[in-house]
Amino acid sequence: MINKKQFMNRDKNLVAIRPAVIAESNDSMSVDEIFQNDTLRPILKLQNDILIAIFCGDKLILKTEFKNKDAIYQKTIIANSLSKNNKLRNKLIGVVIGLFSKEEMSQYIDRLAILDKRIISMMEERLIDQLVS
Repeated sequence: MINKKQFMNRDKNLVAIRPAVIAESNDSMSVDEIFQNDTLRPILKLQNDILIAIFCGDKLILKTEFKNKDAIYQKTIIANSLSKNNKLRNKLIGVVIGLFSKEEMSQYIDRLAILDKRIISMMEERLIDQLVS
């Protein structure tokens, strides 16, 4: 059985391995914006190589000869894959939420739909910036 101390150690360790990300901060930011900057951005940066590997390894992406297409088509493939391929989308979201602390998971569950949209939107930007030629 996992006790409270083990969860606290896990949470501290998860937060400690996240890279620093500089993001604007002000008093008018929403709770979701704060969560995005404090939690999502560092996790996405940490998991960047894994997210790209999963995306590029997806069978549908491999079938499209992604690298041989023009930039507009590549952007469309990325957007469509993240919005229509639920299996891929859920796998990528899982890579992110698996690194949430217990408190962050609680916040995520409370605002699941909104935060999933933010995760996918941020992921789409990262994939486009790094994969589109």
